[in-house]
Amino acid sequence: MMMLDIVSGLIEWIKNGPFCCVIIIAPGLLVPLYRWLKSIIKGERKDDEWRP
Repeated sequence: MMMLDIVSGLIEWIKNGPFCCVIIIAPGLLVPLYRWLKSIIKGERKDDEWRP
């Protein structure tokens, strides 16, 4: 019975909680992170570092 309450509470929290904001904000955070990683891979990192 307790587990069911936790699950239903979690569903309610996702529906009207801060999780909706995370879904909206996340792409905005992922784009700069992706560009930053790409710049490291292209520019600053040397090819030798990737070899074992």
